[in-house]
Amino acid sequence: MNEWDRDNLNFILTANEAEFEAFIAEASTDEINYALELVRRAKAIRIIEHFELLESVDQLDCTEALSFINRVKKESL
Repeated sequence: MNEWDRDNLNFILTANEAEFEAFIAEASTDEINYALELVRRAKAIRIIEHFELLESVDQLDCTEALSFINRVKKESL
């Protein structure tokens, strides 16, 4: 995710209700789909980070799960 995407995701996640409603009212279908994709990518990144943390703290072997998540992530991009 580049800086532009991170800035847009930050707006989506921190906008108050009025700001978000104004964005939705003015946004095209493509812009809404882009916003949803940013949220999906951020969620996937957080899941990977979560597994990596579990693996490092609990000595849990998440190699197979991380491999699967990364493969799905590449296919969706």
